Amino acid sequence: MGCVFSSQSALTTAVQREIQVPCDTVWEVVSDINAIPSTVPHVEQIEFIGSKTDFSIGTKWRETRRVGKDVVPQVKTIINIQKDEYPRSISLSVCFPKGEEGTEDVENTCTFTVQPISEAESVLICSIAFASREGTERCCSRILLRYAEKYLHEELAGYAEAAEKRQRGETSGQ
Repeated sequence: MGCVFSSQSALTTAVQREIQVPCDTVWEVVSDINAIPSTVPHVEQIEFIGSKTDFSIGTKWRETRRVGKDVVPQVKTIINIQKDEYPRSISLSVCFPKGEEGTEDVENTCTFTVQPISEAESVLICSIAFASREGTERCCSRILLRYAEKYLHEELAGYAEAAEKRQRGETSGQ
């Protein structure tokens, strides 16, 4: 897939991965918030914010990620879910805390889409739209996109591995 600038000057990219697993199994993995630390590389822990802990619009959690030697906290909120028929998708608002309690700087919107290739195969797509920042498009766009695409590919690989394990009846701890 690749990068584009939308008409609103937001920077977007998408990556995809074919998985030899039925869509329902891939969707179960993608929608299992509690399993994120054992599924997604670099995520060390999650902590729900507020009383919602289910897979529904408005559910919010803090992820602690390790990127190299750095710890990168992210706050994610489910902003849209399409789950009635395939392709199914979940959209998240992804924020990076500024430091003061309760303040966030919205950075991007991330959407995971699961769609069938056949009865036994799926494709998992992750698209991301970075908020427009003055000067970001010109000076940082290629670096930002390379960095994002690298981590998105790793994230999709984690979801694929977890879906394959679930298909074989293995738990994430095995």
